[in-house]
Amino acid sequence: MDNLVFPMVEPQTQYPLTLSSQRVNFKTRFLALTVAAVLLFAGVALAQQVEVLWLGHAAFRITSTTGKVIVIDPFLTKNPRTPAKYKDLKALGKVDLILVTHGHTDHFGDLPELAKMTGATVVANFELTNNLIALGLLDGSKAISMNKGGTATPLGPGIKVHMVPAEHSSSADLVAIKPEATGVRYIYGGVSVGYVIEFESGFRIYHTGDTDVFGDMGLINKFYKPDLALVCIGGPDRELAHWARYDPEQPVEAAVLEQLDGFIRPILAPTRSAPLDYRWAWHGLMGYTRDGLRRIGADPRNPALLYNLGCNGVGLLPSIAGGARVAKQLSGAVLSASLFDPS
Repeated sequence: MDNLVFPMVEPQTQYPLTLSSQRVNFKTRFLALTVAAVLLFAGVALAQQVEVLWLGHAAFRITSTTGKVIVIDPFLTKNPRTPAKYKDLKALGKVDLILVTHGHTDHFGDLPELAKMTGATVVANFELTNNLIALGLLDGSKAISMNKGGTATPLGPGIKVHMVPAEHSSSADLVAIKPEATGVRYIYGGVSVGYVIEFESGFRIYHTGDTDVFGDMGLINKFYKPDLALVCIGGPDRELAHWARYDPEQPVEAAVLEQLDGFIRPILAPTRSAPLDYRWAWHGLMGYTRDGLRRIGADPRNPALLYNLGCNGVGLLPSIAGGARVAKQLSGAVLSASLFDPS
């Protein structure tokens, strides 16, 4: 798969709006990552001193204009994309609020430890927080159980947290977060959600969590008008010969960028006439059998290389592309292989 880079500055540098120069990627496992797009919309001036630091996968640390620190989806210590410094949770410094989009380990694996260490308030969906409290993994006095459509102000009236829909699954692996756990391994994690955070200046950040495309994204845009969107989307595959050297820095061809923009811009920036400024780099591996089926497990020639099915099917691009192709096929069209089909 691949991931999108929105070029900003090193995380140590303070600017009106700061993003880590780390490549931004979300879902799902290390060998089969989907694309994450960071799209900056109108209203940059409102950002003032909002700092956004990407910590790998879906994890972000956001510092507000008044110094309030929000961590989203804390999966750090076992995250292969987290900078080494932040694998030590103490390096995050003070944390005032933790937002969790859903119960999969790669989105809240470090939640219990980080919440206990920092005393931060935790916001998550109703079922996930209640189950974690019942299991002794979360302090009920520091948890806010919400549902989609709700708004909370745990940091005071100046910062509003809106919980919005997402299309994904949610469960919690107790063994992953509590190795000594016995009995039932997986517990119900409620529903997957996203968040829109409205800061003191009015600047709004939308974190989609893991999600497929869905029509209510239009309502989220209409109601909240986010200035910055941290979006989980799928992306096209690139064939890699078994003898070739894998280079995630290899540039993406202009023709591929043009196709990607054709899928993304009509949905996320429909009024924009010029292509969005994408900075793509490829990351992750997918394996196919000779008949085009997705390979899962060890490579036959290199057992140390493991392929993961991942979440290639969870994302905006495959959904848009697939829907368009199905519609054409239903109308009788005979189609050649697309950007998303195996070679």
